[in-house]
Amino acid sequence: MRLILASCFALLLTFSPDYAISDTKFEEIQASAPSPLEISTAIVLADFLQSSQSVVSELQEAINSPYSPKPTITGNRVAENALIRTGYQKKILEQERYQILKSLYQAVISVIDFNKPTIEKKDIGFKGFVPATFGRLVAEEFSRAEGQRAKIKITAPKHLVRNLRAMPDKYEELAIETIIASEQTNKPFVGTVISQGTISVRVIVPVLYDQGCLMCHGLPKGAPDITGHPKEGSDLGELGGAISITLFRNKQPRIIND
Repeated sequence: MRLILASCFALLLTFSPDYAISDTKFEEIQASAPSPLEISTAIVLADFLQSSQSVVSELQEAINSPYSPKPTITGNRVAENALIRTGYQKKILEQERYQILKSLYQAVISVIDFNKPTIEKKDIGFKGFVPATFGRLVAEEFSRAEGQRAKIKITAPKHLVRNLRAMPDKYEELAIETIIASEQTNKPFVGTVISQGTISVRVIVPVLYDQGCLMCHGLPKGAPDITGHPKEGSDLGELGGAISITLFRNKQPRIIND
């Protein structure tokens, strides 16, 4: 997708206490900066997705158990636990302003339940249903459900990408490079992009390695992880990836209004 940028990605960055704003100049059309509601909506989505991945990470021992069945591993249980971790109650999903979060909630349920046959396979240990795979599938399911209103993608610095579908686009690559260079790894990178006549709000939320991530991405560097892929040798707290949220203004995405 070609990004219409007059300054070839030259940015002036203004750092707030919570996020970095990309003040990119565009040809012909001047789009307004992302609103606080648009930014908070994207951050809520990213937070819930990360929380659901954490739940799946904690379930790895049960998932990879060769014994069946596993009645506690259901889409509803995973989604509910993830929602609790974000500080929200399930009843909010019935409110109109939380419908975009409900769409992501449903994507979590769909992915877990669709993969139940794999999770419950007998006499097989490692199932390959790791948090990264789960997160990618949820992002793809959400993006299909939301159509042209919003999409989510899990990406990473190019040298850390294992699945080509996670390769960062030009905007994501720029955001990741800027986050690394600025050492603002705790702040999302936000901006407005015009591509093929569509105005979209882009929010790139950094993902830092936690202890669970290091089982596959930590030390010793080069040693095979549980999937057989060489470990990257990363340390706790390093930037390991990013959740890329896109809200398409032309399609009036539903935003969360607290």
